[in-house]
Amino acid sequence: MPSYTTLDLSADYTYSKTTQVGFRIRNATDELYAESAYGNTQVLIANPRTYELSLRMRF
Repeated sequence: MPSYTTLDLSADYTYSKTTQVGFRIRNATDELYAESAYGNTQVLIANPRTYELSLRMRF
C-alpha cells in the first residue's frame, strides 16, 4: 500500500471554568486512501472529511 498523509484540524474554546467547546475536522483535504489491507485483493477505504463538535463540562 502506498503511504499517505492526512490533515486534521482542531480548535477549543474555554467558555468558563467548567465548560469547554471543541471543533475538529479530520481528513480536511478529503483525501481518498486505503487505511488497511486484507490480503492482496481487499482494502479498507478510510473515512472522508469528518466534522466533530464537542462540549465538555466539569461538575
